[in-house]
Amino acid sequence: MKSLVLLILAAVVASSSGFQGSWSDLVYPMWGCNPPKTLRGVVKLAMFNNIRNDDEVIDQKDFMIDLMEYDYDNDPCQVQKWEWVYHWRCVYGYSERYTRWFFDNRIDIRKVGYIDLTDTTANISFPTEEFKARQYDRLAVDYCNNTVNWEDPLCDRVKAETREMVLAE
Repeated sequence: MKSLVLLILAAVVASSSGFQGSWSDLVYPMWGCNPPKTLRGVVKLAMFNNIRNDDEVIDQKDFMIDLMEYDYDNDPCQVQKWEWVYHWRCVYGYSERYTRWFFDNRIDIRKVGYIDLTDTTANISFPTEEFKARQYDRLAVDYCNNTVNWEDPLCDRVKAETREMVLAE
């Protein structure tokens, strides 16, 4: 009951203060989400989360281990679209629009609304520097270059932080 009261209070304060954004922007911090504030931080965190065996290469084994952290419904055999969206919003601070776009266009190849072991059989192998560059380019080139996505505040962050800034050590 206390949570409901707090949620209603947050909604009232947000609506009366001219809050701009989605309701999830208010809710995610309540669940302990604390993503990096810069794209550089996001790219470094993604690299850290995807190198699981300290060999400086992101490969299939690393990816499979990382996907275990996407399990929020106690079904480790499938990652539902909502789990992917929640994880990327909470951990990396990506916009809901971007996380859904990425899942629909890059992850859910079979268009079934989830991924499982059959979707993770591709042989991937990226050295860390290439992985970092792909993170930024995916945002800047694949997503933010599309005029449909220009209204997403995430693209404002891409414009503010150049590729060189994000990929610098």
